[in-house]
Amino acid sequence: MESKILLNIALAVTLISFLQGCRSTEVSSLSSMDDVPVPASTQGTATIEWSAPTLNDDESALTDLTGYKIHYGTSPGGYSASLDVGNVNRYTIANLEPGITYYFTVSAINSTNDESPVSNEVNKRVE
Repeated sequence: MESKILLNIALAVTLISFLQGCRSTEVSSLSSMDDVPVPASTQGTATIEWSAPTLNDDESALTDLTGYKIHYGTSPGGYSASLDVGNVNRYTIANLEPGITYYFTVSAINSTNDESPVSNEVNKRVE
């Protein structure tokens, strides 16, 4: 039986404290973006940060994690865009429209390109 990744991820979106629980998750930090240089523009940003999954869904150790994909859009559960972000645990999405609320999830990808179910959803109103 093929083993799938158990998504053991929590997200933190800049200035968002609303998080829905996932099994064995913890948020590493929230960021105000003061430490990340962003060019002056009329577009907004959102920084997503998560903890790496450690288990497959069969409870075996996850040893072949190769990266993550961020899914996002402007309605809950409606992700019109996705980004392959590599094997990082923090990513800033730029060029977001100010005044709009965006919804975000993350999925993990293993060496055979299997993608986990998405994490809990979080949101941010871009200012």
